[in-house]
Amino acid sequence: MSKTYCSLPFTHLNLKQKGKISACWRFPDKIGDYSFDTLKETWNGEKLKDVRRALLNGERHPGCRSCWDMEDSGIESTRQQHQTDNLYIDEQKVRDVIDDEHNMPLDNLSLIEIRFDNICNLECRHCSSDYSSKWDATVRRNPSLKEKMIEHGTYREEGAPKNLNDQIIDEIGELSSSIRTVLISGGEPIYHDKHYNFIKNMQHNAHNIMLSYNSNLTKLDYKGKSILELWKYYRRILLRVSIDGYPPIYEYVRTHREIKDVENNIKTVTSELSNVKLSATCTTSVLNITRLTNIFEYFNSIGAYIHTSLVQYPQALNPRILPPDMKKEITDNWNSWLNNIEENISKNLQSNIDFKTQIKSAKRYGNQVIKYMNSKDQYKDWNMFKDYATILDAHHKTNILDVYPEFKPYW
Repeated sequence: MSKTYCSLPFTHLNLKQKGKISACWRFPDKIGDYSFDTLKETWNGEKLKDVRRALLNGERHPGCRSCWDMEDSGIESTRQQHQTDNLYIDEQKVRDVIDDEHNMPLDNLSLIEIRFDNICNLECRHCSSDYSSKWDATVRRNPSLKEKMIEHGTYREEGAPKNLNDQIIDEIGELSSSIRTVLISGGEPIYHDKHYNFIKNMQHNAHNIMLSYNSNLTKLDYKGKSILELWKYYRRILLRVSIDGYPPIYEYVRTHREIKDVENNIKTVTSELSNVKLSATCTTSVLNITRLTNIFEYFNSIGAYIHTSLVQYPQALNPRILPPDMKKEITDNWNSWLNNIEENISKNLQSNIDFKTQIKSAKRYGNQVIKYMNSKDQYKDWNMFKDYATILDAHHKTNILDVYPEFKPYW
């Protein structure tokens, strides 16, 4: 297999805000615009074919730079993770069906990721107006905050995000006979009318489809519509709950929300549905990596499998900017916890969690973020974090040092 080969551009389309269609969720560039282009047109459009050509020829396509950054840091990238996915299609099978112009048969489109728009009920500190309507409304009212968020790269474009239109929703329903997985993120998808219509449109093929969510799980219904009543028809629900903390820091990171609401919704989902695998995600940044072991133990106690992702951007929140002494302390604490992992995982382990799987998840996802943090010394950017934290504290009327006394020596 080629060192650059990734099967996602041969199986997958990602629908982002502002009409953007891309090759995967980490791919920042545009290969189509759903305001004008159908998915069928985009699937074998020139831009996606160029990505396929590059990957099959061993080239690092610039749109794949997020994965190259991970791999150059010595951690597993999205590209590599997908090589163990059940939708993975190996390079030889691709070469058997692709033509000389890098067109792929449409029935190879088995994985779609969508965002309806940026509608969200939270204003998380690592998020932006691109992904949160609440942030968008805030920065529109506050020009000085907007200026700073543009400076830090968390308010990148003018104009409200475009909604996913009904034509695309209907087209996905038409293509659902070959679709095996739909990844749904936001904004907050459960907090959206179109979400319900979308999964109803695919219900005739629900027995073949896994729905994979990124959700804050602060709600399980919208306008009286229960999501559980629709989820029960699908083959599998993979639910990643964005928590990003534990009680002492949750309300700071995810801004004034009660963590008890999420805990109660986790209990409801795991008790009422048998087709759900529920993980809690720590979107790992400067704001939570100092508490990583506490967060893992908390996930364990609420009956959620352990999962992490990384904040690479904005740079102000990238964990690689931490002071070297703090990185060493975090790493030592992690290694000490890892040395006693069986004891640490067995504490408060809930009955719906498999012990061996939880240990494997903790090792995999914990080692990944610790290794990434240590892969580069970017302490020169520490003042960016101080500046950004001060901006957000002023807006939220909080003080970061009240929540994170560990930062005081470096403030």
